[in-house]
Amino acid sequence: MSERRLAVLDVDGVVADAVWRLPLLGDDPASASRKAWAAFFDAAGDDPLIPAGRALACQLAVDHDICWLTARSDRTRALTVAWFDHHDLPRGEIRMRPNDDLRPSPVWKVEQLQELARTREIDIVVDDDERVIAMASEQGFPAILPPAACPPRHRLA
Repeated sequence: MSERRLAVLDVDGVVADAVWRLPLLGDDPASASRKAWAAFFDAAGDDPLIPAGRALACQLAVDHDICWLTARSDRTRALTVAWFDHHDLPRGEIRMRPNDDLRPSPVWKVEQLQELARTREIDIVVDDDERVIAMASEQGFPAILPPAACPPRHRLA
């Protein structure tokens, strides 16, 4: 077990500005087709960086191990890693949703937090989805929304 505590950060809405991709999901993201979701995630390589999110990630990486916890499909792993490298984000484990897991992201993410907590002490969880924050907090995880400089909160999945 690592001596350092764990900081768990979301990607979209924390370090990656995905707002420009939202029109790909139509008027109601909850009812968007699998094809629309695929297009949404496939476009993620062109996301602008959220500077405040990067600054937070770099600050946390000084004395925490970083775990990136994203509801992006695992099939976008190479695209996501290349985006991280391009923006010089801190290295860490990247947990991505399995390609066939269509559950709401808060359910999947809290399950992942519980799994991580079996072997690591989680010091902070940063996510832009208020549902994730509420569910994580209910489970006893210290969860916060990203810095105010980040784009407005959105519900993607």
